[in-house]
Amino acid sequence: MLYEIHMLKNYPATNLNRDETGAPKTCEFGGAIRGRISSQCLKRTWRTSQIFNELVGTDNLGVRTRTLPELVAAKLRERGNDPELVNEIMGKVSGIANKDGNENKDPSKTAQIAFYSKQDIETVTDCVEKHLKANPSVKDIKKLKAKDILNEIKDANTRPITLDIALFGRMVTSNAFRDVEASMQVAHAVSTNKIVLESDYFTAMDDLLSGDTMETSGSGMIGDVDYNSSCYYIYASIDSDALAKNLEFSEDADEIVKTAIPALIRTMAMTNPSGKQNSFAGNILPSAVLVECKDKKIPVSMVNAYAEPVNGKDLVKTSIERLVEECDMLSRNYGIPVEKRVWFNVDKYDVKTPENAVKCASFNDLGLGFIHVGKQLSFVYDIADLYKTETTIPAAFEAVQTGQNDYVQLRRLCRRYFNEYDVLGRIAKDISSLFQQYKNEEQENMYQAGDLWDGNEMSISGGVNHGDDQS
Repeated sequence: MLYEIHMLKNYPATNLNRDETGAPKTCEFGGAIRGRISSQCLKRTWRTSQIFNELVGTDNLGVRTRTLPELVAAKLRERGNDPELVNEIMGKVSGIANKDGNENKDPSKTAQIAFYSKQDIETVTDCVEKHLKANPSVKDIKKLKAKDILNEIKDANTRPITLDIALFGRMVTSNAFRDVEASMQVAHAVSTNKIVLESDYFTAMDDLLSGDTMETSGSGMIGDVDYNSSCYYIYASIDSDALAKNLEFSEDADEIVKTAIPALIRTMAMTNPSGKQNSFAGNILPSAVLVECKDKKIPVSMVNAYAEPVNGKDLVKTSIERLVEECDMLSRNYGIPVEKRVWFNVDKYDVKTPENAVKCASFNDLGLGFIHVGKQLSFVYDIADLYKTETTIPAAFEAVQTGQNDYVQLRRLCRRYFNEYDVLGRIAKDISSLFQQYKNEEQENMYQAGDLWDGNEMSISGGVNHGDDQS
């Protein structure tokens, strides 16, 4: 399946992602200068956020760093190895990150940055420790070559990787680690509006000066910072099959994939780039989110909805309307099959819902229908997931704690939780709230379905014998 996420976020004065001059990044699109946030900035914001860590678990995340030698050395010391020998062998570890085994001038760092899973670090540590045991003196270690260690790390192609590596990919030149093709594509965010770059001139005043002295030398420094205000269109796509393939040697790969999609949607919505946030506090939630699920993997960005910059007073509402129009236009003109389409916009904007889309009453309902796909009972599983944290999960822990392993005992335990949290009483109400049923065009039309047309009365009720003795 291909999952596509389209999102609109309207920011006030911010400098979220700077170029080499310190100004907010820009690009020309549709003949106008737009605000831009690089895909590298967005990806790092998402994968390092506390929200993503909490949703997918730190054990499922790796680290991108040049300090592999320091990480390995720390583990060797924890295992009780001689600190002097550990410090000496660090330089050998610095050569593991490249295929030629060339040691870096700084023994605490590799020459290039790379993603590592916890399993990667453990594997390297095991191999290095083996050589420490075989070379019990500083003199012996000095004779050791980094390539000797590198050549003994053989399981690169079958070693488990973490979710972030499986999503965003990894390119390495060392045979100790495998290249990973990214299963997630992320576009540079582009503003829907034409930007006006502005500068904030500021001074830092000396608190201990006053009066005439303040007038002449009160400023400790003078500076300026560039900023703009933009409504950004954010787009990303995730190939769940490629993600599962990347994770094929990981434990619980299916569960990780299932967790990843809603976790990413929530993370994209709830996090913002950190650039100049202490000065601008541009922490924003999305105004609209569209998620599509396609069996036929044809990714399509909807950025051309904004080829002509959005103008006027209501920037956000117009941007949302443009996104809906672009979605409907693509459906009409290309007919690319979409298995599921889910839509959310904040209720302050009264806008049309994209065709064939389920409108969610709240953002928290957005993952419904996308967690389970390809099964006859997918929707049933999605509804069950709404209540599992209150019922089946605590029931499972209680069953283990109390030794209730019998099938009948487990059913009774779940039934108790279902009754305690009134699951049956809530389901119909929650589904109705989720789909937020509105009157459709047929209901709004004066000619109601099932009515009959009469030349005099216009519309008369159907299913009634209107004949009489004189007719």
